[in-house]
Amino acid sequence: MGKIYKNFYPQIYDLLNLWQAFGKASKGRRGHPSIAAFEYNLKKKLIETENDLKNETYE
Repeated sequence: MGKIYKNFYPQIYDLLNLWQAFGKASKGRRGHPSIAAFEYNLKKKLIETENDLKNETYE
């Protein structure tokens, strides 16, 4: 990971940023099964995503 990205990367996996990104990504699609399934356990899923990004293990 480059020097510039190392400084910016923590902002990407910030929990508030992930929550806002979910809100934007799900806008108008809340009835879609995959969105509804993710939203059902939203807090848990966002924390898992945050940890995966932080540990650079996100797939």
